[in-house]
Amino acid sequence: MLIVKAWNIEKSFNQQKILNGLSFEIERGDKVIIKGPNGSGKTTLLRIIAGLVPPDAGIVEIAKGTKISFVFQKPIFLPWLSMKDNLNIVVQNKELMNELIEYFGLTQFLDLYPKELSGGYQQIFSLVRGFIIEHDLLLLDEPFKSLDINMKEKAKDFLKYYIEKYRKTLIMVSHENEREDLNIGNRFIYLYHSSNEKTQANALM
Repeated sequence: MLIVKAWNIEKSFNQQKILNGLSFEIERGDKVIIKGPNGSGKTTLLRIIAGLVPPDAGIVEIAKGTKISFVFQKPIFLPWLSMKDNLNIVVQNKELMNELIEYFGLTQFLDLYPKELSGGYQQIFSLVRGFIIEHDLLLLDEPFKSLDINMKEKAKDFLKYYIEKYRKTLIMVSHENEREDLNIGNRFIYLYHSSNEKTQANALM
């Protein structure tokens, strides 16, 4: 059953075409990795799928009733709330939240405020929040970028476990190497620059 369908998506910034006629279909339960060089439109495409940015042309259809959780590349929190409260205002699965807090060793950070955390721990809390919001479709924008090697491996392992156990659909922007992405994804969208320096996009899935 289709959860996302896109036809001829186009998007330009400053008169430069970033996405040019991109079409694809994503089935429920797919694990899709979006790859490509800097500036090729990966984050833009993810935001279009989420409905945060409108395409200049084309249509994106999301299956009726689909709930979306989006983990941004740069974590965003309510700065006047502790990390515990930032989680509690969105949590819809407390059992999973407690499992994640223990798994990532976050108990000692729960009473801290966002500005008191390193970028890596902010990213981990952002991932935890993304998991505990009720959703069918999980959108991740380079979720491992700020993590050290050990935490990155823990996050990847949990992501693989999570999407299999809960049968979630995943769309993730990644700069990881191909071998590591193959451990998570089963389908890929490659965005690339053409030889004339204009950015174009094609889906190879």
